[in-house]
Amino acid sequence: MLKMPVVMLSSVTELLRYIDENQLTPEFGGTLEYCHSDWVILRTAIESFAVTVKEIAQMLQAFGTELAETELPDDIISIEYLLIANTDKYKQLKVGLH
Repeated sequence: MLKMPVVMLSSVTELLRYIDENQLTPEFGGTLEYCHSDWVILRTAIESFAVTVKEIAQMLQAFGTELAETELPDDIISIEYLLIANTDKYKQLKVGLH
């Protein structure tokens, strides 16, 4: 279990000993401009981006695994078919990224 010290402060000035004024809003003696609605919008966008990146990584991983585990057939026609099928899958993934 992590132990965190608790410090009791009697003024905002004492807070500046522990936190830089760039990290505090003006009402606490700092210089940080903060807008909660902007923060919510940015946080939501970051979380959405993170989910999208994870989904894309999983799709690419699955495609790469499928390619690596595919055994190549012995005849040219089957190889051509496999190449066309994998090219189509690649193009679908690529379109999904844009």
